[in-house]
Amino acid sequence: TGAFTESLRDLNRLIELGDTGRTLSAYSNRGFVYFMLQRYDEALADHTAAIMHQPHVELNYDDRINVYEAMGKVELALLDSYIRDGLRSLDDGQTEEAIQSFTQVISDPSAAGLIDPMMYAYYNLGRAYAASDDPAQALEAFQSAIDLSPDYAPTYYQVGKTYLGQGDYELALSSYARALELDPLLAVAYFGRAMAYEGLGRHPDAVRSYWEGITLLDAHQVEWIPPLPGQFTTFALAPGWVYTIPFEGRAGEPVKIETEVVDTVPSEVDPVIVLLGVDGQPIDADNNSGTDDRGDMLAINLPADGWYTLVVSHALTSTGMVRLRLTTSADELVSSPDLPASSGTPAQTTCEIQANNQVNLRSGPGTDFAIAGILSAGQAGTIDAQAAGSDGLVWWHLVSDQWVRSDVVVARGDCFAVPIITP
Repeated sequence: TGAFTESLRDLNRLIELGDTGRTLSAYSNRGFVYFMLQRYDEALADHTAAIMHQPHVELNYDDRINVYEAMGKVELALLDSYIRDGLRSLDDGQTEEAIQSFTQVISDPSAAGLIDPMMYAYYNLGRAYAASDDPAQALEAFQSAIDLSPDYAPTYYQVGKTYLGQGDYELALSSYARALELDPLLAVAYFGRAMAYEGLGRHPDAVRSYWEGITLLDAHQVEWIPPLPGQFTTFALAPGWVYTIPFEGRAGEPVKIETEVVDTVPSEVDPVIVLLGVDGQPIDADNNSGTDDRGDMLAINLPADGWYTLVVSHALTSTGMVRLRLTTSADELVSSPDLPASSGTPAQTTCEIQANNQVNLRSGPGTDFAIAGILSAGQAGTIDAQAAGSDGLVWWHLVSDQWVRSDVVVARGDCFAVPIITP
């Protein structure tokens, strides 16, 4: 009980700080603590909040199912299980099975009159139809979700995404505008709006919209290893992560920036790049103009002497690996004034992590694995591998054969060069 009380105190503090990305996981974690303390009403409220923020995450429904079952609410648990199973099928690419599962909620008499879970069933049904290349049915399902909950911003984002896929940029722009009117902190809607602007030939507006979206994300700080001249550097990218890469340039100097997605595991990884000028304001951006539909490329003549910043972030929903190459006319090493330049000799891959607060270690890459230990505040560990977790985030594997989630520790060294494994 003492350990749970301490965890509650830390999670309450995290939620009060409003650190968006980590707050979402904090709701799930606090709900679990309440569940273990048999404070079921509070657990239910937190897991419901987690679903509201992330209606596409299977584990959120799994957590609420456990609470419903403990409270004896068997019918509600069953409805959530249909959505959970549908999301599992959708993640596996089985869209027909997903559609059947979501439809089970809609057709179940016990769901009649319940906005939750009915709205989430329609929301995810629309996603399933969109994934099966049926935009008309997707839009119909999204409209049903809007009829049930007209002020839920993520549904308008999904409508905009569907119109964007059809090339109807004006309707996409209108939908993204409505999403942002309801939730100005919905970062992905800024990315979607930027792509709609690109489709309409409004590149300066797109650049500003990409940058607005990135500024809302929680920066995941890692020590950047400067890339070698003209060579690709590989690193992990996850939702909410922001890399900043400073480099010095001269007026008129041509610079080329390229990114490519490395699909080592199936993922929805979509890098977005923004170039900030010497005054810190965005001067160019790109998404999806590289060698594939998720690669980026910028080619620009720098407007002034000074230090520029390349910002790399993520427009989609899962974790994966990305390659980056930044080439200047002199093909010089790109480095920050605060970071020593590389000697050019590849170093042995080393990665150390350190906890700023007490964090749990797991037996596998995900919070659904058992707790296998604790990393105390200030304690360090050595990493020898990485994997995409069941929650879509990167998890580090310690040499002690335990796992820790990458966003709860500080990583130092060439961490993203450690091997990717499938546990």
